[in-house]
Amino acid sequence: MSGDRDDRAKGGERADWTSMRWALRPRNEPAMTAADWLAEDLVPGCAGAVALLTDPLTPIADLRRAKDGFKAMRLLGEQPADRRLGARLYLAAIAAGLAYHGERISAQSDGALIEALTQMRDDAEVVEELRSLALAALRRLEGSDRPRRPPGAGAR
Repeated sequence: MSGDRDDRAKGGERADWTSMRWALRPRNEPAMTAADWLAEDLVPGCAGAVALLTDPLTPIADLRRAKDGFKAMRLLGEQPADRRLGARLYLAAIAAGLAYHGERISAQSDGALIEALTQMRDDAEVVEELRSLALAALRRLEGSDRPRRPPGAGAR
């Protein structure tokens, strides 16, 4: 699917067909289809919600838009599955900001983020890409990907 972005950037009929092929691709899960459509609306040319959130090259501005869009899905989704997926993708957008850009795009406390990211990391129902993203964000949030202070060096 990464070729879709390239094709769209070139324009023309091929880009239009690529866009239609993505839209017509069969899905087994209606909630994921809704999330992919929302992601496409928020960031035209993306290859779907999970791809948008797990691409380290996704700009922070796009992650902020995705966070806001998936927050709305979490609150206003038609079915419980839509709201549940919206909550996971909302959290994944926050995780992507932390993991890929070292930026916090949420006012959630460290404790709340650590608890939610830990649950996502450990939830077997969550796709592996998002579980890995949660782990990377946890490491960044907890500071394990940064050099630690030597023992006895107090915080300043």
